[in-house]
Formats: sequence, structure tokens, C-alpha cells
Amino acid sequence: MPAQTPTEVDRLFAEALSRGDLDSAVELYEDDAQYVQDDGQIAQGRAAIREVLRELLTTSPTLDCYEIDVKQNGELAVLRARWTFVGTRADGEPIDARGRSIEIVRRQPDNTWRFSIDIPSGAS
Repeated sequence: MPAQTPTEVDRLFAEALSRGDLDSAVELYEDDAQYVQDDGQIAQGRAAIREVLRELLTTSPTLDCYEIDVKQNGELAVLRARWTFVGTRADGEPIDARGRSIEIVRRQPDNTWRFSIDIPSGAS
């Protein structure tokens, strides 16, 4: 389901990742979107973002985005959100991470919204 509002982009992404739905998560990104990883590396484009998200899904994550703040100017919006990420590493070690994200989303020609730039730890 495509995002109908800027806020829905984060919510739908969290739902897709939590249910292990890689295709739905990737679909929330523009074709040439950027995903800025914690180490500063940038995954550019859906194919690269798919690989980053595929790796995240190996942890069987549960992602929750809350306190989503939106500042919109026409076709662009900046989102800030708090998030929690719970999962399990390949070695069995649990993951319990928290942070604050910054994302730029853009209204598409069909009036849906997608990530243009996603910085999961951008405001942490």
C-alpha cells in the first residue's frame, strides 16, 4: 500500500520491515533515493537499498516509529521520528536499539509519498 501522507511513509516502512516484507519496504523509496547507513556509507538507488534492508531482515526485526514530526513545504516534507529496533543477530545476540531519524520524503506524480533521503540515525 503506498503512503498517502508524509507520516504514513515511516509507519508503512516500520510495518513492512516488522513483517519481513522486503518488497513493500523498498517500494517506499524513490528510484534514486539515498539511505545513509550508521557508518556514513550511502546506499543509492533501490537496488542498493534493497541489499541494506535485506541484511536488516536477517535479524527478524520489529521496528516501531513514533513521535513522528512533519514539516511540509509543497511536494517535499522533512520527517523526524523516534524509533525502536528489536531483533536477533546471527550469533543469537539480541539487538535492542533506539534512535531518532531524519527523512526527506517527496510527493510523487500519483500523489503518493516516498523516501528521497533516509537517515535512520540522523537525529540521534
